[in-house]
Amino acid sequence: MTACSTKPAETAAPTTAATTAESDLAEEDLEENYFYGYVDSVEGDVVTMTADDGTSAKFDVSKAEITGADEIGVGDEIEILYLGDVSDDTTEAKSVDIITSVAAEAAQEAAAARIRL
Repeated sequence: MTACSTKPAETAAPTTAATTAESDLAEEDLEENYFYGYVDSVEGDVVTMTADDGTSAKFDVSKAEITGADEIGVGDEIEILYLGDVSDDTTEAKSVDIITSVAAEAAQEAAAARIRL
C-alpha cells in the first residue's frame, strides 16, 4: 500500500478565472476621481491635459462616454472621470465631459459673423 496518487495536476483555468473575478471586483472597489483642466494635445485616443495647478496627465478615452460635444479638441475645457489614481503613463478614462469646446465656440462665432454681414 502506497500513499502516492496518479491524479493529474489541476489546470491553471480555475486560477485564471478566479484572478479575473478578483480584478473585476477590484475595479468596482476603486474610488471615482475627477481631473479637470484644458486639453494640450489629442493623439489618437490619448488626451494630454493640464489642470489649473499645472499638473499634467494623459488619459485613454477610447472606452469613455463623451458628452458636451462631438469630439475632444486642443484647448477644450474638460473634466474626466477615472477610477483609482492617475498613472505615471496613461490612465483609462471612464467618461469625459466637454465643458467648453473650442471648435463649437469657433463655429458659433463664424455663424454670428455671417449673420451680421
